[in-house]
Order: sequence, then C-alpha cells, then structure tokens
Amino acid sequence: MMLFYLIAIAYFVAVNIYGFCLVKAQKDESDGEKANDKKLFFAGLLGGALTVYIFLFVYRFRLKNAFLMITLPVLIVVEGYLAFLLFRSGVLIPAAPMGDLKLSPFVGFPADPYKLIVL
Repeated sequence: MMLFYLIAIAYFVAVNIYGFCLVKAQKDESDGEKANDKKLFFAGLLGGALTVYIFLFVYRFRLKNAFLMITLPVLIVVEGYLAFLLFRSGVLIPAAPMGDLKLSPFVGFPADPYKLIVL
C-alpha cells in the first residue's frame, strides 16, 4: 500500500511541475504568436488544474482566454470533489483493520482504544 502512496505522490508532483513548466515555456516563446491552449488544458485535466490556473495569473498569461478561465476552475472543483470521494471511501487513507478488535460491554466502543490508531 505504501508503494501506491509513493506513486500517487510522485504522479501529482510530476503533473504539477509539468503544468508549471508548460505555462512558463509558453509564456517565454509566445511573443505574439498564438499559444497552444490544448496542452494547458490537458495538464489541468491530468490533475494540475490548480497549478496551471495559479501560474497563468502569476505570469499574467492568457488571462483573456475564456476557454481556460472557465474550464480550469471547473476542473479544480471536479478534481477536489474526486479527491474528497477518494478520502471518504478510504482509498487514500486506509481504514483500521477491524478483525482483531475486541468490543467492550459498551456497544460500539473497543475494549482497547489504542488498537484503532493504525499508522
């Protein structure tokens, strides 16, 4: 399970670094020529929407583009909701194993409360 977390963190970091570098590279090379919005949208779709959106404002680049200014906040909300669902379902944070717990006479309370804390 630890390998899954390391891969997920590495993916998230890599996509955000890619989005940052993409905004910076397109800002540097677009001295009048039209930049490619598809790449910025794709970086946002992969999970770097917040990073791309923030750095569009930091570099003051493509702010008048309605496509990016509407779709990136929508992607941020969708990605946040998906992250919330993954946390809630226990995919990102595993639930404590319940098989070895002994319940106390009080209904629903474990006999040893420290058994619930599993890191």
